[in-house]
Amino acid sequence: MRERNLKSCSPFNHKKQIKILTILLHTFIPSKLNNWKHFSLGATSIWIVGPHENIVNPIIKKIATTKSSDINEIKSLLNSIDGHFCAVILSESYILAAVDCIRTTPIFYTMENESLILSPQANLIAEKTSRSINSDQLIAFRMSGYVTGEKTLWDEIFGLNPGSFLLFSNKNPNITIQNYFTYQPWLIKKENHPNYDQELEHHISELIKKIISDVNGRRIIIPLSAGYDSRLIASGLKEWGYENVKCFAYGLKGNFEIKASKKIAKKLGFDWQEVAINRKNARDLFQSDCFKDIISNTLDGCSVIGNQDIYVINYLKNNGYFNKDDVIITGQTGDFISGGHISSAPENLKEKKINHPDFDILFTSFFTKHYSLWGSLANKDNQLIIKNLLLNQVKFIGSENIYPYGVFELLEFENRQAKYVTNFQRIYDYYEINWLLPLWGKNFIEFWSDVPASEKVNQKLYKKVLKDMNMGGVWGSSFEFEYSPQKGLVHFIRQLSKILFLFKGKDKWSKMDRKFFSYWNDIICAYSVVPYKDVLSNHQDPRNSVSWNALIVENALFGSSWQDNN
Repeated sequence: MRERNLKSCSPFNHKKQIKILTILLHTFIPSKLNNWKHFSLGATSIWIVGPHENIVNPIIKKIATTKSSDINEIKSLLNSIDGHFCAVILSESYILAAVDCIRTTPIFYTMENESLILSPQANLIAEKTSRSINSDQLIAFRMSGYVTGEKTLWDEIFGLNPGSFLLFSNKNPNITIQNYFTYQPWLIKKENHPNYDQELEHHISELIKKIISDVNGRRIIIPLSAGYDSRLIASGLKEWGYENVKCFAYGLKGNFEIKASKKIAKKLGFDWQEVAINRKNARDLFQSDCFKDIISNTLDGCSVIGNQDIYVINYLKNNGYFNKDDVIITGQTGDFISGGHISSAPENLKEKKINHPDFDILFTSFFTKHYSLWGSLANKDNQLIIKNLLLNQVKFIGSENIYPYGVFELLEFENRQAKYVTNFQRIYDYYEINWLLPLWGKNFIEFWSDVPASEKVNQKLYKKVLKDMNMGGVWGSSFEFEYSPQKGLVHFIRQLSKILFLFKGKDKWSKMDRKFFSYWNDIICAYSVVPYKDVLSNHQDPRNSVSWNALIVENALFGSSWQDNN
């Protein structure tokens, strides 16, 4: 436990004036989006947001009306919540802020002149205070697209980690931060046993049943891809008889994801739509006032916002695809939670036990995967900065009888997954679209937390069970899809170039590939956030489209980026 020109961008009129609530000396600043709900219980003010508001409300009200700041009671009540939420309670005697198990909506905080200030957007707190920029976190942000640990881009402004809450009482001048839920993949809780298959089948069945209960008859919209996760949702709904479903796929016309999605949806009998994107249309959107407005309203001072869904959601919303009560459900992020990212950890870290010196091995692999948005920043000084940030994040973990790969998973869970990946929901919030993230359910996370590496590497258990269940009949050999690049002149030139680089080494080819061909191989056109000429003229070795998003967000937050003077 740790303590411590296109159509208008949106058919809705977003609030431009932010209502700031102050009780005594303490302040809560809601986000610029319209998704927060507010109500009062006597002198107590409650702010709440999230798709499970109806589930959460009674529990939050119970906490607020007990007039108690008992830590154990708060933990128990919060842990009883089976859904995603974020809540802030401001009473005359105490303040409570809590996020869900994966932090689908963040909360940031700081103390200013004995006053506690909270907000789901750290930049709004920074605007009210005189905090300086945290140089180490800015390096982490530039290299990964998000900050590391509980800090933000500003000194003394912090964020709650997944499954944690903040308590501040007038009787106690110190802020209390505690976890009511902790993802603990490093702990060896049980040895291998033959019932994992049955357990996972049970959890998948319960997950689908909960979706059906949560949506309560509303129409479900699924961005359906060739992968396992969104297919799990779609096929599970079909298997349990829920027919009020529509699916869509998007990207360059006729790409392999679209073909696979169409085939799956047809087999399931669900309505399906293709949204073809070309680079010109994507570029027009990314240059528009619409895109600027999205960035302005979704900044949080913690992570970039993923731009891969922006075009398709904007297009569908403006063309009447969504009804008011529709619920969009994505497969985020079954690949991670089921072990799909463990394969990138060094082999000798997939066994039991680890010594602290072995962190050097883990760090090298983790750094290469997650802190490589700009190759030019991967110097020794910056590597040391990131290493110290990561070490500080896991210093509470002992060194005996643990799964070392679990440390690898924890670092990704609390950084990339709980910041960058969950931040994709802000696009839906911006367009006022209801959403659910069932594969980030607390019970599902707890199950996978206990599964050892032998069952998780390359998603061994996940794939086996899904194929055995064969929900909707879309898991057989005819539904195995592999990445297939777009054919054409660029593909031909790339293949020819690859042959020419055979004797120059893998690293040189990878750099060449990123610089000249990644822009054209991006089937969802996320790279169109910048002109191709900018990619060609840039010598900082960008890794992918997120590299450019990080520059855009840094510029939006601070008026310039680190490359402006290079």
